Amino acid sequence: MQPPPAAKATVIVTVDPDSIQEVWTLSGPADFFLLGRGTSTLPDLQAGTYSIHWASPPCWSLSASADSVATATAGDTTVFYQAYAAQPQACGKLVINILFADEQFASLSVPWTLSGPDDFSLTGQGTAYLDMIPPGEYRIQWAPPEGFRFLTQTPTATVSTGETGILSATIEADLSQHGRIEVINYPLGLNAFWEITGPGNPITGWGNQAIDYLVPGDYHISWAEVPEFSLVPETEFDLHMGPHQIITFTGEYRRQVPASVKGIQVRPGDGPGLVDVSWQWVQDSLYPVTTYEIRTSPDGPLTDANWNQARRLSEQAAVANQESYTRTFSVAEDGMVPGVMNWFGVRAWDGAGQPSPLEGQWGTVPTQTGAVTGRVIAADGQLQAGVPVELSREGKPPLRTTTDIDGAFAFSAILNNLPISLRTVSGETDPGRWFDYTLELPVGSPLEDLPLPLVEQHEMDSRCTLATPDFMTYLRAMTKTNLPTDNRPDTKLYKWDHWPLTVYLPADDTPVEVDFQAQSRWALEIWNTTMPEPYFVETDAPETADVVFVYSDQYPTLNGQVSILEPRGGYVVGNIIPQRMEVYLHSTMDSAQRVAEVALHELGHVIGIAGHSPCSRAGYLMYITSAGVLDNGPENAIHPDEQALVEAIRHLPQGLDMAGFNPD
Repeated sequence: MQPPPAAKATVIVTVDPDSIQEVWTLSGPADFFLLGRGTSTLPDLQAGTYSIHWASPPCWSLSASADSVATATAGDTTVFYQAYAAQPQACGKLVINILFADEQFASLSVPWTLSGPDDFSLTGQGTAYLDMIPPGEYRIQWAPPEGFRFLTQTPTATVSTGETGILSATIEADLSQHGRIEVINYPLGLNAFWEITGPGNPITGWGNQAIDYLVPGDYHISWAEVPEFSLVPETEFDLHMGPHQIITFTGEYRRQVPASVKGIQVRPGDGPGLVDVSWQWVQDSLYPVTTYEIRTSPDGPLTDANWNQARRLSEQAAVANQESYTRTFSVAEDGMVPGVMNWFGVRAWDGAGQPSPLEGQWGTVPTQTGAVTGRVIAADGQLQAGVPVELSREGKPPLRTTTDIDGAFAFSAILNNLPISLRTVSGETDPGRWFDYTLELPVGSPLEDLPLPLVEQHEMDSRCTLATPDFMTYLRAMTKTNLPTDNRPDTKLYKWDHWPLTVYLPADDTPVEVDFQAQSRWALEIWNTTMPEPYFVETDAPETADVVFVYSDQYPTLNGQVSILEPRGGYVVGNIIPQRMEVYLHSTMDSAQRVAEVALHELGHVIGIAGHSPCSRAGYLMYITSAGVLDNGPENAIHPDEQALVEAIRHLPQGLDMAGFNPD
C-alpha cells in the first residue's frame, strides 16, 4: 500500500498596484528559483523557507524592504506583499501619434513596438499617451498595414524628468501596390445594392462595378436583400487583396419562384396541322427547374386565371445545361383546333413545386394548305389583267401566275408555315409602264383577297428631275412616306376614307374688299374641273362638314394653314386617317387671285399632300408658296405631276406600306 502524497504549500505574491507589473525573484528549498512579474499565485510548492527580492522600478518607491523571508507550511498559504508608491516627479511622459495622409484611413490601427532604457519594452497599436515613463532614450518601430508607407516619421525621442517626449509618424497609401475589386451581380441587370468595408471608408454601389486604386488588405462585402430573390449559400463575403491583385466579389441571386419563361416562339409547323413551340431555359431559380409545361387554348391568350382550363399538351423534363427546347404538336394527335388561332403558354416548375408566372401572348394558326389570292389594282382604281405575279418563300422555288381579265391571281396548295413574298413583275410584259410592288406577309397573315397596287410611271417635268427624278420618288416624298420622320413614324399611306369631301365656306366678314367665300368656292371648282372626278362638294352644314374654312387674322405670319380637328391629338396630314379638317385663310389678304391661290394650295394638303415640292421651276401649286400659279389661267394652276399625285393618293389602298414600291 502506497503512502499518501505529502501536502504542498501555496505562495501568493501580491503587487499593489498590479498594473505596474514589476519584476521580482523568489528562491526556496531544493534550489527553487523563479523570476516573476506582477501579482501571481504559486500552488504545489515544497514546504520550507522562501525569500523574495522586489525590484525597484524607476518612478516608483517601495513601501517595505526590498527583501523579505517567510516559511511556507504544508497545506497552508504564505503571502508576500509589496506596495509601490508613484514618484511622478522622477519620470516623464511619452506621446505616440500616428496620422494618415488620407482621412479615409483614419480608423486603421498601426501596430508598434517601443523599447527604452533598462530593457524597457512595450507593444501597442495606434495613438497612445504613456504616463510614468522613466527618463531616457526611446525608440519605436511601426508596422504599417500592407499597402501603406511612411510619409514622415520620428523614430526616437528623449524623455526627461517632468517632460513629454513625442514619437510621430504620417502614413500614406502606397499606390504602387494598389489593387482592384470587381463586383459582379447575377442575374445581370438585377442591380443589387452592396457595401464593401476594408482599409478606409466603406464603398457602396449597385450591380456590376470595378473599383481601382485600392490598398491591399482584408475586404468584406455586404449584399442587400432583393425582393423575390435569395443569395446562393456559396456566396463569398470576405477576401484578402494583395499588392497588384484583382479580387472579385460575386453576388449570385436566384429567384425564390422561377422566372417567366423567355424566348417563347410559336410557329406553324413544317406540314399540315402542325405547330412548333420553342422556348429558352430558366436558370436563375433558387430551386432548380425540373419541368416545363405547355398548354393551349383556342379561346384567347393564356393567363394565370385561365391556365387550368387550357388543354395540357406536354410536360418536358428540364435537362441540365440545355438552353433551348422545341416541341411539335399536331391537330390530329394533340387536340388543337384547325383553321383558327390557337394560343399557347409555357411554364417552368421548380423542385419545390412552384410555377413560373405567365407573361406575354403567343398564338398561331396550325399549318394548313390553302390558296393565296388577290387582285392587281392600278392607282386609278382600274383592275389590271395580264400582270405577272410571283410568290416566294425562303428555301422554296418561286411560283408564277398571271392576273385574269378581272385582275385576279391565285396560288393554290400553299403551306402557311413560312413568310410569303408577293410581287408584281409587270416589267416583263409591259416594260417601263408601272412601278412594281412587293408585299411581305409574315407567318399568320391573311392570305386571301390581297391587293397588289400598281402606280403608273408618269413622266415628270424635266425642269425638276434633279429634285424628283421619277414619279415614285416624287409620290413618296410628297406623302412623307419615303423615310421615317418626326411627323411620320412609318412608311404607310394614310388619307381620307371617303370621297368627295364636304366643305363648308362661311360668309365673308373680312376687313378687305376681296370676297373670300367666292374665291374659296372658285378654288373648289378648279380642283373639281381639273381632276377626272370630283374631290369636293359644298355644304351649308358646318357641323357635319369634312372641311371647314376659317377667315381670320389669328396667325399673322401665315397666309394659310391646314389643321386636323378630328381625331383630336395634334396630328398632321398623313399621320392619321382624318375625319375633319380646318382650312385657315388670313383675312387681310387684299388680292382676290392670292386668296384663290392660297385656298388651292391648302386644299392640296387637305387631299393628302403632306409635303411641299422641293422644286419651284415647274410652277408647282404645292411649292412652299403658290403665288402666281393662276397667272396662266385656272386650267394650268394644278401641274400635271400634281394631278397624277393626288389621283394616286386617292386610289391607293388605305394604310398601304409605300416601301413596297420599287422605283427602279
